[in-house]
Amino acid sequence: MPFNFGFLKKVNNLTWLPASALFCELLSLPRNRELGEESSIHQQKEDSHHVRAGFKYYYVDHNGQIYTSHVNPSIKIAATQCVSQTAHYKAAQMIGLMVKHMSSSVFSGIATRGHGIGIFCHNEKVTVFPEFYSLRNKASCGSSCSGSCRSTCTADGRKMEDLGGVTNSLSGVREDRIICNNFPGAENILVHEFAHQIYNYMPSSDHNRIENLETNRTFINDQEDHHVRAGFKYYYVGHNGNIYGSHFNPTIKITATQCVSKTAHYKAAKKIGFMVKHMPSDVFSGIATRGHGVGIFCNNEKVSVFPELYSLRNKPGCGSSCAGACQSTCYSDGRKMDDIGGVTSTISAVREDRIMCSKNPQAESILIHEFAHQVYFFMPATDHNRVEYVYNYAKQHGIWTVGTYAMANVNEFWAEATQAFFHVTGRSDVTGGLNMCDYGKYVCRSESEGRAYLQKRDPWLFQVLSKIYTNNQPNTPSGLTACS
Repeated sequence: MPFNFGFLKKVNNLTWLPASALFCELLSLPRNRELGEESSIHQQKEDSHHVRAGFKYYYVDHNGQIYTSHVNPSIKIAATQCVSQTAHYKAAQMIGLMVKHMSSSVFSGIATRGHGIGIFCHNEKVTVFPEFYSLRNKASCGSSCSGSCRSTCTADGRKMEDLGGVTNSLSGVREDRIICNNFPGAENILVHEFAHQIYNYMPSSDHNRIENLETNRTFINDQEDHHVRAGFKYYYVGHNGNIYGSHFNPTIKITATQCVSKTAHYKAAKKIGFMVKHMPSDVFSGIATRGHGVGIFCNNEKVSVFPELYSLRNKPGCGSSCAGACQSTCYSDGRKMDDIGGVTSTISAVREDRIMCSKNPQAESILIHEFAHQVYFFMPATDHNRVEYVYNYAKQHGIWTVGTYAMANVNEFWAEATQAFFHVTGRSDVTGGLNMCDYGKYVCRSESEGRAYLQKRDPWLFQVLSKIYTNNQPNTPSGLTACS
């Protein structure tokens, strides 16, 4: 459908800039105050990600001004030591031009929750930045993208660590893409990558509106709330864990399609109640106000029944194929995304049989795993950054079993750790040892035993799990079980 440029102006309150201002050759701009030749290297402070040894920095504020020391709020422009000052400063200028006309709420979200920009040299990998450590190629993979090596590659067969531009909480861009040595004037990779970060951290109402453009739904004045949609039924879970039949703020919405049994729907709401009732208020509020809660669908339905997951539907002509243009319709193990029994974006969708445990009873709670992803997405920025730091440290130091599903990336690490913390997984093949007491000898036999083991083996992980789920009262029992 035609793209509504007026909508973008409404979201970010942008004044449209001349194309030359954001292409490869910048307009001539005066140097900003406080700008020196290089920023100094300071002691690392991992929670704020302001400074790391081995990198140099500029900081861009909401006015587009560039500084060599940190100010709040500002966007950090990190560069490795071999990056030229020209490229480093040019990147900061471009980001300044992008953000200087944004609304305060948009800029603040990016500055406080994102990690900014990372520029690296031609002879370096994007994995030089800790945020991208999980993208490194596996030793046994080489150039292969098949089987277990598929996760190391893009859909078109390039190795993830060789990319010239990629974004998660940081937007990493190679120096030649800043200077435009390759294909000068063709496109601005920095702007493209930073746009991903803007989307990730913009206010939830704007994020939701963009997400739903693809569904071609008609927008009404209160559509951003996502309180009620035709064809679904609802429960609402309060911070006290109680379940309600009508919406109030803040609550977490438990949506179900019409064919889902009342038993499964209520059971899902009850489990989420157990999960959130001991959370700190700011953690609960972030999930309740920014996330879309839980969605339960029937065994004969697809996960794309929910508008938030419409983009996961299989493409016409793909069938069961995962090759070529159909690769994006598949999970890394070859399953079709549309057929997965549990998946999370802004909503955590779980198939009814995973709630009722009609397959592999007592093995694990998929609902807890999926909702843990949403907890990670919407927890406060300082906690989110801390989880990422704890994961990278654990992976680099081999605290948990590297090469397992739990250690594939920070998202799965947090979800598997959450399951172990609540004692809702009996699996040993995917957990990386998180739920295996006495250093892998047996599956922990109770919630209290599992938490004690986590505290002993990975105290940093235990600390953040305890904060997020129990408000630093880890001896408080959750009441959760894998299935019953």
